Amino acid sequence: MKNSAWNIAIKWGAIYALLTLIWLPLESLAGLHDDYVKYRVLLTNLKYIPAFLIFFAALRSSRETAPDGEYPYSRAFTDGLRLTAISTLFSIPAQYISLRYLASDFLSQMQQAMTEGLWMTSAEAEQYFEFQSYFIQSILAIPATGLMITAIVALFVSRNSRAYERNG
Repeated sequence: MKNSAWNIAIKWGAIYALLTLIWLPLESLAGLHDDYVKYRVLLTNLKYIPAFLIFFAALRSSRETAPDGEYPYSRAFTDGLRLTAISTLFSIPAQYISLRYLASDFLSQMQQAMTEGLWMTSAEAEQYFEFQSYFIQSILAIPATGLMITAIVALFVSRNSRAYERNG
């Protein structure tokens, strides 16, 4: 059972890392790093839609391996934490590749946009969008958001066998 849970987490964690890898280049293609930079603050949050779907699919897959159809919230939450850990680990190289190679001008464009839009001083923008600082922030955001997504998705995916038999 544990091996199966880890296999599911590895599969869906890799898919989450792929999302991490392609998100910045997709933003760039959409013009959110230059022409439409003022919309990036809001539109970058659209990443959480596929993230929710990934977590939902992963926890649903885990539920299908549950004995007797019982998948309590505690197990769903634990499986979500496992997925969060794997997603974070796999996203480290993905985020590095994305920032260094796939969207290599992102940080400098953000520094310029933030100072031109008067959202930050030049020194603040340089500090915030410096590679190491931004890389660490983006990696630390994954477990934080993974925890929140897990808590929500586990509510929808969990199933107690007795309640399921009465209602289903």
